[in-house]
Amino acid sequence: MRYFISCKQQGVDIRNLILSLNIISKAIEELWNETYIFFRDTQNWWDVIIPKKDVMQKAFEEIDKSDIIFVFVDYKEKSEWMLLECWYAKAKNKKIIVAIKKWVESDLLKSIADKVIHYKDLNDLKDEIII
Repeated sequence: MRYFISCKQQGVDIRNLILSLNIISKAIEELWNETYIFFRDTQNWWDVIIPKKDVMQKAFEEIDKSDIIFVFVDYKEKSEWMLLECWYAKAKNKKIIVAIKKWVESDLLKSIADKVIHYKDLNDLKDEIII
């Protein structure tokens, strides 16, 4: 299975985001899955600049190649890009897993998810992924 990992990236601590995404992707890959993270795999952790007008097209192409979209929600504020990715995946009948921090509310994301994981920290989330 190929997992497209979606998350908020603007206005967040980039070092913590990279650490979190690496932990999540490693946990998913330990279950014999493949992961795709736009910022890692297309932009080489933001070293490669993609024009904004091309970002969604590239993301949609990668969602098309994926079986599941894994949505990492660690912040109260959601990303418009992330929400577009989710709705596109839903329209394409992709399975959506939303991993949402316990104190964050998002009825919209939960309503379109096939599975919701509530976690308190990254270790908790890693354990939930492995199960």
